[in-house]
Formats: sequence, C-alpha cells, structure tokens
Amino acid sequence: MLMLPILRRKKNGQAPFFVAAAIAFINFVFTGLFLPANKKIKSVKMEENVSYFNFLRIIKNLKSEVGYLFILFFIAAFTLSSLEIIFPLFAQKKFQFNETNIGFFFTLIGITVGFTQGVLVGKVVKRFGEVRTVAIAALCMIIGYSALAISPNVVLLGFSAVVLAFGIALNEPSLAALISSRSKESQGVTLGATWSFDSLARIIGPAFGGFLYASVGASFPFFINSLVLILSLLIWSKIKNAK
Repeated sequence: MLMLPILRRKKNGQAPFFVAAAIAFINFVFTGLFLPANKKIKSVKMEENVSYFNFLRIIKNLKSEVGYLFILFFIAAFTLSSLEIIFPLFAQKKFQFNETNIGFFFTLIGITVGFTQGVLVGKVVKRFGEVRTVAIAALCMIIGYSALAISPNVVLLGFSAVVLAFGIALNEPSLAALISSRSKESQGVTLGATWSFDSLARIIGPAFGGFLYASVGASFPFFINSLVLILSLLIWSKIKNAK
C-alpha cells in the first residue's frame, strides 16, 4: 500500500501487481524457513459429540451475546468493504483524484491502522476495556464516514481518513477478542464463524454501496455507513449490559 502511489507515478499499471506478487513470494519463503513448525503429534483424540452444524446453530442464536458480537463484526466489515469500492469513484468525481491520489489516501489509512494496532490499541483496551473500546471505535468510524461524506476539501478528507482508520484499527482486534473469550463453541468453530460473517459482509457491502452510489448519490453510501454504525451502538448496549 505504501508503494502504490510511487509505482503509479511510473505510469505502469502492471507494477503494483508484480510488487504484490514479489512480496507474497518473500512471505512464503520466510514462512517456510523461519516459522517454527509444531511438533509432530503421534495421536489426536477427536472430541466426542462434535456437531458439524455448529455454524448453523450460531446463526439461529444471533440474539445471544456472541450473536450480537458477530453482527457487530459483520457491520464493520460491511462498511469497510463499501468504502474500499466506493471511495475511488467518489474521489474521482468530487476531487478529481487520479490513481496516485487515491493510493495516498489508502496509504494514510494504512499508516494510521498500523500505528494504532502496533502502539495504541493495547493501551486503549487496558484503559477502557474491550467492550468500551468497541464503542469508541464505532464513534470514530461514525465521525470518519460522516466527515468523508461532507468533505469540502482535501484537508477534511485527510482528517476523516485518520479518524476512520483509528476506529477501524481499534474495532477488529477488540471484537475478535470478545468473540473468542465469550463464545461457548470451540475456538475453531468460533474463528470460522467470525470470518464467515466477514466474507458475507464483503459480498454484500460493495454491491449495496455501488447501488446507492449509482441510484442516490456519491456521498450517500458513507451516510448510510454512519447510520448503520449508529444502529450498531444499540447492539453494543446489549453486550455492555450482558452479565
């Protein structure tokens, strides 16, 4: 992400893909050489009474505390996937951004997310706890999407990117930790269900955002994102009050 704007300056549309492939290959090599392998296990005892339809049971119990957490995870992924697809169109139409400008916007988001998750998220969670951190993240994303929708200039656009990225960076690890600690299912089932909701959101989000962009207006998808996140705070209140 950091290299994308520089590569686009070269007017070579293929360069970002070659660089991404090279980074993936380097990651593969380092994983094979340096990631320690688990010790061989001679025998594995299968857990009895394992249901292969646990995910369906989770769907049926969305009104439970963990179900509410899954919904919050879905909402966050839904709004983010909409942003990733709609923002380039929005920026080109409103600010006449080219590929390089759009790349710098996402680079700013990437730097903010990296700094927040690497330095700040632990301190915020320690100070406020995971449940309150999720609410802080939602408020930041609401402000970020709203500011993005009404941005009259690039300065406010940059501000919205930083606030939005801060909220995104706080939200995902806090929600994942809450889901993991409060689920009664096995860790494998819980993890699979979590990322299934994420995948579903990434299918629906871009399509819904694109529909709103084309039928209502360029800024409307971001207003809807803010509205959905406001509604998510009602769901958060159920988690907050759960014992």
